[in-house]
Amino acid sequence: MRTLALVALPLALAGCAHLVVSSPAGHYDEGRAGPARLVTREGLALAAVEGAPEAIGAQLAALTGGALRALRDEFFELVPPAPAERARALAAGLPDDHRRELQALARGAGVPYGDALVANVIVDSACTAFVASGAATATGELLFARNMDFPPAHLLGPRTLVTLVRPAGKKAFVSIGWPGVTGVISGMNEDGLCAAILINMGGRKGGPGEATPLTFVVREVLEVCATVDEARALLRAREVASGHFVFVADATSGAIVAPGEPDRLPGPDGLLTCSNDAFAPEAGLQTDARARALSDLLRARHGALDVDGARAVLGGTYLDYINAQAMVFEPARRAVSLALGTTLRPAAVQGWTRLELGRALDTGDLEQVAVRRLRSVAPAPHYRTHPYPGEAVDAGYVAGVLRRADDLEADPALDDLARAQGLAALSFQADRRLEGAAKDALQAALTARLVAALERLDRALDAAPTPAAAEALERAAWAAVVFSVPLSPEQERRRAALEARARAVRERA
Repeated sequence: MRTLALVALPLALAGCAHLVVSSPAGHYDEGRAGPARLVTREGLALAAVEGAPEAIGAQLAALTGGALRALRDEFFELVPPAPAERARALAAGLPDDHRRELQALARGAGVPYGDALVANVIVDSACTAFVASGAATATGELLFARNMDFPPAHLLGPRTLVTLVRPAGKKAFVSIGWPGVTGVISGMNEDGLCAAILINMGGRKGGPGEATPLTFVVREVLEVCATVDEARALLRAREVASGHFVFVADATSGAIVAPGEPDRLPGPDGLLTCSNDAFAPEAGLQTDARARALSDLLRARHGALDVDGARAVLGGTYLDYINAQAMVFEPARRAVSLALGTTLRPAAVQGWTRLELGRALDTGDLEQVAVRRLRSVAPAPHYRTHPYPGEAVDAGYVAGVLRRADDLEADPALDDLARAQGLAALSFQADRRLEGAAKDALQAALTARLVAALERLDRALDAAPTPAAAEALERAAWAAVVFSVPLSPEQERRRAALEARARAVRERA
């Protein structure tokens, strides 16, 4: 993620707008287009559209076409549309109604349909996000918060558009995005179900050509689902075009879903967090610096977390130079608190505005959106300058690895060679994920198990001194070298002796 931020910086510094956070209201004109409307409130641009796909597309073109053309020109000047070929390949995967809407928008706004496609597939965002519920929050109500980190922030933050969409025959939803983006990066529907996309650095990079771009799958979630369980089922049923995380939350629970990975659910403490690091398969959690910061900050506020506290946590975990948006959803109240930023003014530490969206979601009337500025909140110390130890992360990782080691040793389908190799691989992974005393304790436990597996193979060689038994012991002993297992000097002498003995038996045979 540091690489992403450093790549983003020269893009952002190419202009001068990063020096201030300009208001979205300055990029949009208030107006009407049939039943649709665009208004500005407290510096935010809010649009409401409704009807059949072609009608929604035409309304968006009439209300935001100028802003769309301006953003496209500036964005593609800084970031050439390299994904265009990929976008064209993904066009076949768009649901028919979403394709017709996007075509109508592009046609009405006077932009090539291919450019509109690029806008909807390029923004898979790098972020931090979390759910806190039950005993974790001050009121017991669930909070779902996220940073939306994506370059160039000096274009995306000030161009933010909050769009209320009421598609014919489907659930109404609000999308927090930009002109031309008809898929959903962050949003909430009429039932209070929320969804957001986060980059998965360890995820699949692309699906088949007929797969659906993830932003449109997330839109479908909001259009047809009422609960996290329904959202999980739909996400699992779709062939999506990327392997990124989708974080969903309703009034009672949350989940992180990614192709090819198990769903992540809140723990007994009511917390669920996500950065962009791959979840460690050996333990089922993230261990990067932002994951540790989220863990420590949320646990420090456990039982007292409110919207202000969530804002403070986001202020300590954004990515430098690309924090275009920050938001805290309250699903039970169908409200969202939103902040916008630019390159050198991260959204999470700027001014925040709360939008009460429930009545507007029910009626489509933007006049029903209650908008108010929030008081300033001191952000948590930023993870870049204030390292968070993440002791709970370490404890969870150690417990997960030891469970995996138990599974290896208890699996009747595995022999001791496979167990030794598996334990050596776990040791290698732990060495990359942990530091300090937690790593030392875990490695001691793993190396003891590995040496025990070697001793069992040695006894098997005593019982039947065959080439096969000698090869199994030699390969198991060599696995400790291949995976750089941190054996003690005594353990290493024993390992080397067993390897030499096994090689001698095999050579004599």
